[in-house]
Amino acid sequence: MSSLQLLDAAESGDTDLSRSLLKAGADVDQADTDGWTPLLTSSQEGHVEVVKLLLAKDADVDQTNNDGCTPLLISSQQGHVEVVKLLLVKDADVDQAANNDATPLFASSQNGHEEVVKLLLAKDADVDQADNNGATPLFVSSHNGHVEVVKLLLAHGADVDQARDGGVTPLLMSSGRGHTEVVNLLLANGADVNQANNDGVTPLSASSHEGHQEVLKLLLAHGADVNQADNDGDTPLSISSDNGHEEVMKLLKARIATVRRFTVLSSIHQVRLRPPSSPPSQLLSLLANRTPDDLVRVISEFMGAEVEEEEADYKDERMELKRRKNAELEREIAALQVADAEKSSEIAALQAADAEKSSEIAAQSSEIAAQSSENFAQRAEIAAQREEIAALREENTVLKRKRDGGDDDGSAKRKR
Repeated sequence: MSSLQLLDAAESGDTDLSRSLLKAGADVDQADTDGWTPLLTSSQEGHVEVVKLLLAKDADVDQTNNDGCTPLLISSQQGHVEVVKLLLVKDADVDQAANNDATPLFASSQNGHEEVVKLLLAKDADVDQADNNGATPLFVSSHNGHVEVVKLLLAHGADVDQARDGGVTPLLMSSGRGHTEVVNLLLANGADVNQANNDGVTPLSASSHEGHQEVLKLLLAHGADVNQADNDGDTPLSISSDNGHEEVMKLLKARIATVRRFTVLSSIHQVRLRPPSSPPSQLLSLLANRTPDDLVRVISEFMGAEVEEEEADYKDERMELKRRKNAELEREIAALQVADAEKSSEIAALQAADAEKSSEIAAQSSEIAAQSSENFAQRAEIAAQREEIAALREENTVLKRKRDGGDDDGSAKRKR
């Protein structure tokens, strides 16, 4: 009983009662049915004095609850700095993970507890140890926009491009969520600006989808590929267009124009260097033998036409993709309808067979009923015949008695 009381006292932070119960012999490591010990509950609640008392009584610093959580993980998750310090002094396992593979560093990074992260990193916590979804401390801190934690992890050598399940990198996640400062930090530390997830989505596509202009500017400044399409064939421009982000579209079109300008200028250089016998391309033909003023006009017209043509191509591609998806959906619906019709036919056949069986049973029942009626009539007829026979026998008996009585009277008369 005193051990369970100790668990309650530790959870509520009652130091005096906890001390009295320990003196009375309460088990310092006694757990409830969920595996919670006094040290776990007091660590979760941040009761520093109770934690000190329990540790002084040699409480198991790494004993877990049923979810595999240690006192260090629980206190790190809650950001209880002083409790974390006490546990680390007692050599708590800094990398011991819960059942979902989350470590103390993962939990504190996820919740943005900068001071706890510092303490754990100072104890050489594994900076890249991931949970069961492949998410690292850097990933979850980037996901939630914890700038100072991201700085600490990067300073301790966190893998900037280590992806979660599905191929999602810290940069892709923070770009989609609009965490500009985090994006800037990741790019400054060499994050791959064009690394896509398993669906082909890049950081630029993600920021274009959500309309995060400042993030998009950073990505473009670091060389993001403006024309890189995802697995469905959608580019950042088409994605921003579909979602109505006009300002993002302007930024992307400007970058596309810059790319085109570079292409044109490169072509001009090729014109100058092209051997006379080499056949010119369409663009080179446009540029050949032009005055400077003509070159400016032709380049402008060419770039405008190319951008418009590209936008038209995007629309055509999206329409074609939607048409294909609709056609595929219609085929699936038709297949389901056929399967439904077949199932309905099967049900109808079963119902017909059941009706036929019911008719047979009804006919048999009628036949049995008719037979029963006939049998009843025959039994009645037999009973009537038996009654008639019995009556005839009775009548014969009476006649016989009368006859026998008459013979006696005649004999007497003859004797006289």
